[in-house]
Amino acid sequence: MQLTYVEGASPDKWLRVWRERHPRNPMRAVRVPESEQLRALEEGSADLAIVRVVDQAALARLQATQFAVELYRERTVAVLSRDHELAEFEALDLADFDDVPRTPNQATVEDTLAVTAAGVGVCIVPM
Repeated sequence: MQLTYVEGASPDKWLRVWRERHPRNPMRAVRVPESEQLRALEEGSADLAIVRVVDQAALARLQATQFAVELYRERTVAVLSRDHELAEFEALDLADFDDVPRTPNQATVEDTLAVTAAGVGVCIVPM
């Protein structure tokens, strides 16, 4: 059995429960980039996946073809450099970022945050 999961997800609890309930059927966990999170399910190389659904259309497609359970909803936050013009506001809406350049996605969330801190743009990420 193989479980894929995206960066930021915590599969430990699910793996522990699996080991307790199915000790003779080990499960391997593999972290995948968010951009490839559905590919393993679609290709059949993963039996289970913890994915981050970024839009309702993606969730609907997933539910139409797979058995999908929503485990929780993540709060969305904006990350920007300290000297960004929007940094002075206490609260913002996503619409406030419509015309603001986004930080290009890097290999990891940590790398994207580092580029954002350098003032390249802003990134919208799960908290």
